Amino acid sequence: MFKKIAGVLLGGFLSVSMCFTSFAAWVSDGNGWWFDNGNGTWPASCWLWVDGNQDGQAECYYFQQNGYIMLNSTTPDGYIVDTNGAWVVDGVVQKRFTTVSNNNYTTTGSKSSNTTKKKEGKSSQSTKNESESNKTTKTENTASNKSTKATKKELDSVILYDLDPVQSKYTYNESSAKTVQGKLLSNVLRAGYNSYAEYYTGGKYTTLTMTIAPESGFYEDESCMVQIIGDDNVVLNESKEINYKTNSFEFSTNISGQEFVRINIIGDITYNSYILMDNAEFKK
Repeated sequence: MFKKIAGVLLGGFLSVSMCFTSFAAWVSDGNGWWFDNGNGTWPASCWLWVDGNQDGQAECYYFQQNGYIMLNSTTPDGYIVDTNGAWVVDGVVQKRFTTVSNNNYTTTGSKSSNTTKKKEGKSSQSTKNESESNKTTKTENTASNKSTKATKKELDSVILYDLDPVQSKYTYNESSAKTVQGKLLSNVLRAGYNSYAEYYTGGKYTTLTMTIAPESGFYEDESCMVQIIGDDNVVLNESKEINYKTNSFEFSTNISGQEFVRINIIGDITYNSYILMDNAEFKK
């Protein structure tokens, strides 16, 4: 699975929080596998979706602080990776279609970081020390994650404001924002022109609910809709048209069985018009 990845033309704007490359390849040395971004950098301390065999589906790998992927173990944030380093749930490798964003190399949330110096070989002694350190860290993380996992299992819903999207563009978490009608909202998602946010749900939730309203300053001659996309790029739902006269309204979508859910903003708006998504949450 670890094959050289041919040059890839990345179109559009990429968030500065993402790891990206114009030519990339898997590299193996005496210490393990790492990913060469092709520009003197490599991903570190982040998750990265990689379509290594260019079949249109990417697998997700966790890159440690030293740049090497973890194999057959539990990551610091409590997820399982198999012997090839791919993220698995109940033994099943998790995949995503790369055609969604035309970007095969996307990291999750704010965990991404790039190292710019050249990778140097490590002595067997230092490698051993790192291994022992990783074992200790892994044990500590496993213990600390037990209570977190237990809490997650007890939750019947999760607020999107508290989640890191798998990928996003022009979608922001705002601690406070005001609607066109002058109502002040807190802890909302704010999205505008050509924006999206995609979340991993793992098929655990049945419904996505939110309250939608245009933000103060929404242009009078512009309009848009909220579109919900599921697995295989299937459109699950679209909201009514939103313009500067639109009052806040409830919006609910059936997401049963969906591994990934993507929120798109579509329509005729510019960078000056935004909508607010209040109380957006996944429910079981």
